Amino acid sequence: MGAAQTRTELRDRPAHRPATHPADPPHPRSPEGHGAAARRQVVLHLGPGPRPDGAGAGGRRVRTGLGGGAVRTAGLLGSIELPATEISVSAARAYVRDLLIPCGCPRVDEVELLVTELVANSVSHSASGRREGGRIRVEVTATGDLTYVSVADEGSATPLPVVPSQVDPLAERGRGLWLVRELSSAWGWKDDAAGRTVWFAVTDG
Repeated sequence: MGAAQTRTELRDRPAHRPATHPADPPHPRSPEGHGAAARRQVVLHLGPGPRPDGAGAGGRRVRTGLGGGAVRTAGLLGSIELPATEISVSAARAYVRDLLIPCGCPRVDEVELLVTELVANSVSHSASGRREGGRIRVEVTATGDLTYVSVADEGSATPLPVVPSQVDPLAERGRGLWLVRELSSAWGWKDDAAGRTVWFAVTDG
């Protein structure tokens, strides 16, 4: 694939949007200035993206308190490799849901929706889905009030992920990255020799 390419997009996000409507993630701290007053910004650069603390094997886990007695687990929650077939869409969805419910993530439904869309994209459009034995990896990391999910595959002939300016939210196809852009606090992608990773982050609020 040549030189690694990374794109990161940070977004203002309302405190709540209904879940029925959407890599290597950035460092798991809220970007400086990100929040209600922050302006939307796009950063495009070359080279590998940074990884969250504890994202590798043996990564640390800490537990942080939430209101109402809930406890949020931080660090690498889990990573799973799946065959690049349609059955893995529901398997990835269930896997992520089972990870996030015990750790107190309040936006499980939205995260589950976005994972469904990204895994479906990998199955339908990546080199992993086009060859027998192709694989997809899903990784989930949490820290503070942020949840990060990445979906990695063997890459695509499409040089850049394309996000439509508008779609029908109820459409069955063509809405995956649009939903990611609309529902996430930040998202991005990375191409390197291993393939393509698309990630997103959501806040608890």
